[in-house]
Amino acid sequence: MNYIRFWQNFLVEANETDSRLTPAIVVTALDIYLKIMADFNDWLSAQNQTEIIMIRPVGSIADVQKDLQSGTEAIYDSVKYLAELPAPPDEDSTKTSRNSKRAVRKKYWSLFFEFLTSPASTPGGIDVAKLDKRNPFMIRVEAHPGIFVDIETVTK
Repeated sequence: MNYIRFWQNFLVEANETDSRLTPAIVVTALDIYLKIMADFNDWLSAQNQTEIIMIRPVGSIADVQKDLQSGTEAIYDSVKYLAELPAPPDEDSTKTSRNSKRAVRKKYWSLFFEFLTSPASTPGGIDVAKLDKRNPFMIRVEAHPGIFVDIETVTK
């Protein structure tokens, strides 16, 4: 399968993000982000892995669609999206359960990093060395020429 997608033109590595996160910019960034995550789920399926479930924007951007439609002049401080990872195997103890959830999160971080850096899906402009291997679910996209937005996937 060929995983080269149009969104790869929007994944960027820049020194700073733009501070003007208006509803229009956030909605554009989220559209790109959700396409990336849909391609990641396709890639997971091809790898015989369980897909993640994208739930909703969270934090200050939770009502971004309403803000956009009402013309609110909001400026957001961050962009976060809630996703659900596959459940770990059932465990008896709480400590073991926490460790299992942590193991699933690390596995999917690793898979996402592999997806972004695989030759079949990585655009030439990605600086792989600058991706945060501790949390590759934090990515930066160019929502509009010169406007960069960091988007973090928050998992439950």
